[in-house]
Amino acid sequence: YQILSTDPFYHPFYKCRWNIGKAFDQTRNRFMERKSWGKSEQSKHQQANFICLAHNLCVLLESKLDSDEGIVDGKALAKQEKRKREDSRQANQAGRMMNALVQACRLLTQRSCQFIRWLRLAIDYNTPERGCRAAKTVDGQIFSMI
Repeated sequence: YQILSTDPFYHPFYKCRWNIGKAFDQTRNRFMERKSWGKSEQSKHQQANFICLAHNLCVLLESKLDSDEGIVDGKALAKQEKRKREDSRQANQAGRMMNALVQACRLLTQRSCQFIRWLRLAIDYNTPERGCRAAKTVDGQIFSMI
């Protein structure tokens, strides 16, 4: 099938396409990976694998912080919920319904700059896991070194 539409509510795979674009954006802007490590095909594959590994480790760490420490990126989640409500409102005004899979998804596509800065500090200062806990402010949104 070929579907030509600019309407994000029409096609259920729009969210997947958006996630791929955001993952590339995170790699380029937040992980600062802009150039290839080498010219050979093998070095490019290795770099791609390491970037995927770094992304997945960040996702796992963020999940562990949520489950073990009760720390979530409240600012990013609030922003996501606000966007979902606005998308749902627009869909309802147009006489459509939001895709249930998109509506139920809580997974953030990108890690926040705050989280990546905190993680970078922990790695730069070679802080052991037991000494590097995420601290949360009153609203639970700030990651910092302890």
